[in-house]
Amino acid sequence: MIITSIYTYIAILIRNKLPKEKWFFPAFLIGLLLPDIDTIIIYINFSNINLDNHTFGHSIFSILLIYLVLLIIYEIYKDKVYLNLANGIISGMLLHIFLDILISIKLVNIFWPLPFNAISIYDNIFIQYYLKTYINILIFLL
Repeated sequence: MIITSIYTYIAILIRNKLPKEKWFFPAFLIGLLLPDIDTIIIYINFSNINLDNHTFGHSIFSILLIYLVLLIIYEIYKDKVYLNLANGIISGMLLHIFLDILISIKLVNIFWPLPFNAISIYDNIFIQYYLKTYINILIFLL
């Protein structure tokens, strides 16, 4: 959850490079926070399903399902605002997952319902224990 605040700060820094469409940036911020809903559900133990961190909220299939629902809403109402909301939320979610893969030391299961291995760049290359500790300290300080 500490990393999510870093992502929000990154979003504020790149705000000028994002599209200037109506409601895009607030939707982008919501999209940055939305993938961590699986972490919140796990801590609350809202469901009795045994889930590991970074599962359904960080899945490409969840992103596609959310985008499909938002595009259906756009097709029903034919209002450009819904399309801006859909693009903003999906862009924020994709950035969140990309940054989790780059920054987080935890595994990220981007193909969640499928039985593929979770992704972590720190498990694919040999990194000493001390470097992982320094990354955790830096994330905590930020």
